[in-house]
Amino acid sequence: MLVHTEIASHFAPQLCDNAELKSDLIATYMPMIRFALATQFCLRAYVNLSEVNLQRTLSIACLVALWLTATAAFAQEVPSTASEPKDAKPQAISVDDVSQQAVRTATLLETLVPSEESYAALGKIAAKTDRLLKDVDERLTSIQFALAATPKVSSMQEWEAELIGLLTPLESLDKDLDQRLAVLRKALEQVDADKAQWKTIHEEAVRVEASAEVHNRIDSTVATLNKTRGQISGQRDTMLSIRDRLVDPIANVNRTLKQLRTNIQERLAGIFNRDRPVLWQANLYETIRTELSAGGSESVTQQVGDFKDYVRKHIPKIGFHIVLFIGLAIGLRLLGSRAVELAEEDYDLRRASLVFELPTAMALIIALALTSTLHPTAPVLFIKFAYTLLAIPAVMIVSRILSTANRPVVWALLLVFLVDRMRDFLATVPTLERAIFLLELVGALVFLLWLMRPKRITEIPLEARQHPLFRIVRRLTGAAIALFTIAILAEVVGLGDLADIIGSGTLRSAYFALFIYALLVVLHSLVAYALILRPLNLLKMVSTHRRAARQRIERVLRVLGFALWAYFTLASFGLQAPLKASVGGVLGAQLTVGTLAISLGDVLVLVVTIWLTFALARLIDFVLTEDVYSRVSLPRGVPYAISTLTRYTLFVLGFMVAMAAAGIELTKLTIVAGGLSVGIGFGLQNIINNFVSGLILLFERPLKVGDDIEIASGKGEIRHIGIRASTIRTGDGAEVIVPNSKLISEAVTNRTFADRRRRIEIGVSVKSKFEAQQVIELLQAVAHAHSSVLRTPPPRAYLVQYGESSLDFVLRVWIAEFRDESTTRSDLNAALQKALAEAGIVEPLCSIEPDVTAEFKAQS
Repeated sequence: MLVHTEIASHFAPQLCDNAELKSDLIATYMPMIRFALATQFCLRAYVNLSEVNLQRTLSIACLVALWLTATAAFAQEVPSTASEPKDAKPQAISVDDVSQQAVRTATLLETLVPSEESYAALGKIAAKTDRLLKDVDERLTSIQFALAATPKVSSMQEWEAELIGLLTPLESLDKDLDQRLAVLRKALEQVDADKAQWKTIHEEAVRVEASAEVHNRIDSTVATLNKTRGQISGQRDTMLSIRDRLVDPIANVNRTLKQLRTNIQERLAGIFNRDRPVLWQANLYETIRTELSAGGSESVTQQVGDFKDYVRKHIPKIGFHIVLFIGLAIGLRLLGSRAVELAEEDYDLRRASLVFELPTAMALIIALALTSTLHPTAPVLFIKFAYTLLAIPAVMIVSRILSTANRPVVWALLLVFLVDRMRDFLATVPTLERAIFLLELVGALVFLLWLMRPKRITEIPLEARQHPLFRIVRRLTGAAIALFTIAILAEVVGLGDLADIIGSGTLRSAYFALFIYALLVVLHSLVAYALILRPLNLLKMVSTHRRAARQRIERVLRVLGFALWAYFTLASFGLQAPLKASVGGVLGAQLTVGTLAISLGDVLVLVVTIWLTFALARLIDFVLTEDVYSRVSLPRGVPYAISTLTRYTLFVLGFMVAMAAAGIELTKLTIVAGGLSVGIGFGLQNIINNFVSGLILLFERPLKVGDDIEIASGKGEIRHIGIRASTIRTGDGAEVIVPNSKLISEAVTNRTFADRRRRIEIGVSVKSKFEAQQVIELLQAVAHAHSSVLRTPPPRAYLVQYGESSLDFVLRVWIAEFRDESTTRSDLNAALQKALAEAGIVEPLCSIEPDVTAEFKAQS
């Protein structure tokens, strides 16, 4: 430490004699000095290390640890002067530069002045706020009035979901305003900074007694600044006014939501407490007559009134919903007729065709499924009315694709659903509602028991019974029978809340299963038809892999449908919030090690993000292979290089996104990167060498996938060029892994670099008594007759040696594909043997490897 201080103190006086400034310089540059000294010490020590392996390894480890410690100290001790700027005075500008600065200021102010679009957007926000606040106030009043009585737990759960739907647009609007206010705040800060600067310019102009033109330019610029500030401030004040109007409604919704959740928790805590008389002790007739005479129609009147008010105030939105339905109906009808014309014989469209015979029902399902999205602030009666309309086309479509034995299930479900909707109007007549609910549960239980009879199950087709969906439905039916039995017993003995949660939850789960299944059937049919129509049928990856694409899309839709059904089922039983809190607690539990804190949720996000990255990389690679490379003319090897680089780029970006999504700051990895750089310098040279060599192979492309090469260790075909090594498949079927650096630094014979042609030489020796020209013509004729031999260059035969007892010839031919060399050589040998024998050339002598002189090879 003293040595460091002496070094710093030695350099500081050369810069300034001020003691305070000297102290600042020492404090600022001390970490850098430590870092430099530590690095220098490590390098010197590494150079002076002995050659003993163990000592060298231990020394390297100690040096790396020392270097990382110095790096960490440097990272922690370097002061962040940029993040904590000191208050600075406005920079003075010369009077001579007033004109140029005025132009720059005017240009800047043009970007800061609120535009007409921003005023129009602010007007739309104000109008949207008015409508939203009015709807929120009406719904809050209605819910708070209903809470004064003793509502059912299921009703309170519906109100909870409704309040969340009301709160979401309010918070979204508040967040939007907050972002806009942040932009205006920065604009005001910029204008104020410019005003301070021009105030300094004005003082300087007064001091130097500048001309009147300069003073006029300064006054004009300051006036423009004041005007711009007024416009920005006006828009900011309007936004603040709108945001102030949102504060109380958001607080009221949160307060009512908290009250609702408290009431639900209290009711669930006392769910096994009797809250109504047992059925055999209750005087149902007298109680119902009393409740009706006390104003039993008040609830109906209130709900109908809310329904009418919402319809009257949202006619444009409802009109858009109706137009959407009509457009879908027309489009689906045209789509169905077109798809039937283009249907392929080997592409199964039977089920989709059955669904497309009801285009109006399909359009109604799609349009009504968007009700909650298009009408987030609608009253409960409006949503239930939409679901009632949705039930009819859902039953029509589902019953159309089910077997005759299973159709009574969906029609019975529709009947129970309609009875359930009747009970919604009996909130002020709880005894009558209780009696209808009990009859509904008993009827559902009796129907399910009839449905599960062994005799009836045998009537179902064997194909349907073997389907996995049938087994799932059968198990769920058994669970529903048990739940209905418990709900009936609870209702009879006076456990109303328990009966309501179990009975209503089971019924709602069945309704959601019907609606989601109908929606899945419609979507599956749309996918089946869309894959044979434009523009999807123009894609080769669709036309070639249509069945596989359809199966994968349907599988994803089924998973999403099941997840959606599970979500609504948990909400129906009141388990959504507790389960969400429990899962959130488990995922949010953090493991802290020093300054590093990581949770299970972060790990899960990291894993999912990396998995999505790999899935996206495979998808993009598939798209490139099927629909891009097949449509463009690229040199051989370029598609493989593009795919490889794209894949690696996605992996790197995906890893960075995964780290950021998991809450790990990439800046904290600088020390690790420093450590890796030392490791690379000490022991990873070969890996980096192979990595860079792999990039050279991909970009320069001296070797490409599919090339037939020969290296010192053997020969074969390149099957894969990786980031570190390449794979070569030899002729005997072995896979040889060769580091990329060897393919770059050593000599490699690439037999298919320019093209895939191959020259074959066949040596033929005959007795010297035969005429040489006759043999040459015979050899060339045999080569011309072979289908694999190229006509250009033409086959050539040569007399290469004249001996006392024999004439040595060589036949040279070219073939288009090097893989056909062995087959073509064998065929030519057999054909030559036969041709020579037929020509009367007795005892021809053929050799696979001709004996060719070096001079003749050089000439050829």
